[in-house]
Amino acid sequence: MFVIITILIILSIFMYLIIYGGSKNKTEFEKKMEDAEQIKYLYEQEKKREERKKKYGRRIK
Repeated sequence: MFVIITILIILSIFMYLIIYGGSKNKTEFEKKMEDAEQIKYLYEQEKKREERKKKYGRRIK
């Protein structure tokens, strides 16, 4: 059991370092592009939510 927990902790540390390192090396252009993509996604989701709200006539999360 101890071995499994140790392996999982080591894997989680490596995953964190990979994610952190990948976001740290982004250029300003890449950051702006990613922000634009996120804004576009959120706008589309809000639009879909409004359409569903009109269609079903109730509050939908």
